[in-house]
Amino acid sequence: MNKLLNINLEFNEPTMKSGPIIYFRGVSRIHVNRFKAYTHILSNRLKHRWQVTDILSHANVVGTYQDEGDESVMCLSLYDKPPNLNPPAINKINFKFEEHSMIKKLNRAGRELDLLKCNQAATNTDKQKVIKVSGLSKESTDTLCKQLNSLSGNQLYFKYLPNVLDDDSTIFINQLLFVIDPLDINSLQAFQQLEIKRQVDDLTIDELTVVVLHSDEVENIDSIFDDIYDQCNDNTQVTLLNPKTEIDLENFINFF
Repeated sequence: MNKLLNINLEFNEPTMKSGPIIYFRGVSRIHVNRFKAYTHILSNRLKHRWQVTDILSHANVVGTYQDEGDESVMCLSLYDKPPNLNPPAINKINFKFEEHSMIKKLNRAGRELDLLKCNQAATNTDKQKVIKVSGLSKESTDTLCKQLNSLSGNQLYFKYLPNVLDDDSTIFINQLLFVIDPLDINSLQAFQQLEIKRQVDDLTIDELTVVVLHSDEVENIDSIFDDIYDQCNDNTQVTLLNPKTEIDLENFINFF
């Protein structure tokens, strides 16, 4: 069956209420309807049901349209407060009306809003969340774990997992950070091995975040990032991180 026609219409009430609610500002009705059609057609690959509202105060996402030559670019601004109160956006995500990119960006936006809700509802008595961290470069990965743990407080614990590629007994991981050191060719190859294991169902990862380390020593980082991004599936998050910059580390932790 053509994936574009495999529509998932099994929305339950909690999902409908908790999904992202988007208000379009200054966007042609043609593009609003286009957005609605795409989100319905691709619903079986989207993690949230996107709802369109005409009431700004009901939204947690505001969409605006930008024309870049022949490309239609939609900018999503995410908010933790009603947009009509003019709060700063917590993030802005651009996407084009292209299937692969659109799915990734909408899933990312929905996940960020989910995490925001979890953070807002969290209390000091919450159970500590354990996030597994792996990567072929043991020194870089282990060091990153220590840095993240020193800044994350009591809510998160980043645990180094050394044998994710070689340990056949591990078949499911709830949440994994896979660290790539672009200065190490073996590290890039390890990421490709991980993707192969996932494609042949030797390893299932519910939430995968690929972290590409960068610094002034790394050349062509944008090209490396784009190459890795293109290899990932729709549900994988890919991000750049400079482990030598504390603000980068703090922002990265806030993502979880």
